[in-house]
Amino acid sequence: MRKTLLPLISLLILTTACRSKDSEPLLSMLLDTNSKTVLILKGTYASDRPLEFTEINGNQLFRDADDTSLDVAGLPAYSDLPIYLDIGEVRLSSRDYGTGLWGIETAKDAKAFWDVISSERQVYCSQPYSASLENDSCYATGGLINYQEFMNGRGALYPSRDVDATNITTSVQYEPDTNDALKQLLAPQWFPLHFNSIMSNITPNAMIMTNEQTTRVVEIRFNMKENMMVHGVNDTNGYRTVVAFSDWRKGHAQQRDLGGNVLMRARVYYPDYVNTLTITGGTQNPRFYYAIVDPMETFIEDNLPVAATPVRNGSNTIQNLMGGVNYLLQCRYDANNDGYPETLVGPGTTFGVLPGPGSLTVDCPCGGSTTSGC
Repeated sequence: MRKTLLPLISLLILTTACRSKDSEPLLSMLLDTNSKTVLILKGTYASDRPLEFTEINGNQLFRDADDTSLDVAGLPAYSDLPIYLDIGEVRLSSRDYGTGLWGIETAKDAKAFWDVISSERQVYCSQPYSASLENDSCYATGGLINYQEFMNGRGALYPSRDVDATNITTSVQYEPDTNDALKQLLAPQWFPLHFNSIMSNITPNAMIMTNEQTTRVVEIRFNMKENMMVHGVNDTNGYRTVVAFSDWRKGHAQQRDLGGNVLMRARVYYPDYVNTLTITGGTQNPRFYYAIVDPMETFIEDNLPVAATPVRNGSNTIQNLMGGVNYLLQCRYDANNDGYPETLVGPGTTFGVLPGPGSLTVDCPCGGSTTSGC
């Protein structure tokens, strides 16, 4: 049986539709004072201290439970999986046509809708893809180091300059069983499964930008590292085994399309004014996570948490929380063993954060039971 690694080549387009209190686009200050803005990307569900590859699922790739025909002989360990990621540009939007992307019908509409934060192509690679490093563009452009930062929780610093057209992986564009006619109408989901934070004209706390002349960080992340799964694909080319994202959100049973399972998250914070949260009560278990949610946000189930970290014994730390708001701390569990903690354990606990810099401690038992949490 032939095995194929699904190449992760993508165009990164991220959107949040919201405005500042004076109705001026939130991104206008960013574009005018770009030297004060730091853009970092994270390929992890966790914003802080993500699991090592060797800690995920016993260092074995997750396997599609809906496919009993999988040939898993000779699969690499989770930590040895070759991953190559090509990102073309990063966009946000502070405009809302009322219908989001559905309102974009012309090139003029698209130009008016998007704020392009960065248009430089950047390549990340887990290992060199050429026998000769001199001919390996990923190695030559620092892609090996960027990959480590992209996956270790610190985040890869993303530069900005022009980029040529970038290829897009088609297999993760659409959800399974989406017919060809509907594909002509729907926006592709790789990238993105859009991060959408429309809140009846209320700006989410995690997306507030000011015109202060102080450094701000735009952090964008998505659940890649923790969600790699072996799937079977059966189409006109025959049956193949591929590695792609887990089907935690949209079930997949050998269809060619296996999209709809990547979530995006954008947040803004100011390093001079952030808080550090210490969470007590943890019992180490790689299938449990602490998740920080903004209770004012809509579409919580369709977005990643504002911040998150896997549960380890004793105290766990989440950094860079902006103050002046309330947050909801949740204990989450990966009930399906597919890498994504979709199950809420307990109702969670609400806590307030004062404007930083500062620190606070919240108790939340998590990791010791699948039926009780904070």
